[in-house]
Amino acid sequence: MKKSLIILLVFTLTGCSFGRYFYNNVHHVVLWRASDYVSLDRSQKNLVIQESKDFIVWHRANELNKYRDLLAELHHDLETDTLTMEGAKVYQLRAKQLTQNIVDYIKPILPDLLSTLTTKQYEQIINNLTKRLERRQKRTLDDRVEDGIEDMEEWFGELTPEQILVVTELETQRFARYTQRHQVRQDWISALENDIAEEVSRHLSFNQTLWSLLENSLSSNESNDSIGATIWFMSNEEQKEKVLEKIEETQETIDSLLDVE
Repeated sequence: MKKSLIILLVFTLTGCSFGRYFYNNVHHVVLWRASDYVSLDRSQKNLVIQESKDFIVWHRANELNKYRDLLAELHHDLETDTLTMEGAKVYQLRAKQLTQNIVDYIKPILPDLLSTLTTKQYEQIINNLTKRLERRQKRTLDDRVEDGIEDMEEWFGELTPEQILVVTELETQRFARYTQRHQVRQDWISALENDIAEEVSRHLSFNQTLWSLLENSLSSNESNDSIGATIWFMSNEEQKEKVLEKIEETQETIDSLLDVE
């Protein structure tokens, strides 16, 4: 069941930086990540494996070329130093649409998978989601700033003091919003608990609540795209070259997945 959510999270929260191994073995990765939330029986695992393989067939045939085109255009704009902030926003919207395409593919699948779960498995999911939220709630502002800087330095290399200040300000704003929305997340957990009470339709209501929780999580990460653009416009030549190299590495991976010479 968590298969669909895990696939979406991996593809969106890590951007386009998926590797060949993950892509060609997504069913193994999904089962491994799903085990963090629920214990599946053999038939459920087989269903997850098949759905995961079907997803990759669909994504390779319909979506990978879109990633390649977007990256090629972005690389050109960055290399020629013609990217504007407005242009960056357009790229963000295009990337968001790629995420939405995955959502649209997965949404019709999830209810059927949820319908195979037992009450005990639903309770496992709720308990593990609760623990996850509790761990996130314990993270301090310093933790978040450190992670934010690490995320940016993976792409840009060592940040300047001015860039670190920008990341710190953003994470401070996100931390305040996260704290304010803690009760909302608790309400989602309560809604999930209520959803499983009605066995006949619980897979539908549980599905709806899960997507509300996931889409909220995805929207909260959109600010990462904006901060990336801001850091780019503050970057020195060495940092810009590192970004271009990262994009090229991803392009090479996509081309290999498409068997492009």
